[in-house]
Amino acid sequence: MQAPPMRGFDEEILKEPNVYRTYEAITHYGQAIKMLINEQCGDGIMSAIDFFMDVGTTTGKLGEKRVVITFNGKFLPFIEQRAADNGAPSPRALKAPPAPKPWQNEPCEEECSPAESDGGSGSIG
Repeated sequence: MQAPPMRGFDEEILKEPNVYRTYEAITHYGQAIKMLINEQCGDGIMSAIDFFMDVGTTTGKLGEKRVVITFNGKFLPFIEQRAADNGAPSPRALKAPPAPKPWQNEPCEEECSPAESDGGSGSIG
């Protein structure tokens, strides 16, 4: 390899025989893999973000070269999330109300604009 491969997905890659056979194996054995993960780890999924993969080879019983693919992903257990268990206050509850504008603090005797409330000079403050 000249450069490390990058993660990504393009449907065209499924036309490549190695990729297609790997995809086919995962699709074919997916239900069994899911059941084994749940049996060994509990109810949850394997992360594809906190994830490492290794590809290697071994020798079969008849001396043939065989491919070994290892997926190493963090197990993420399913948890029930209830609002009552959330100890963090809502960010909306933490926001202070907006500060009043200077002209909102002083009542006008008549209907007036902010410029009129300071004597008509047009400046505030």
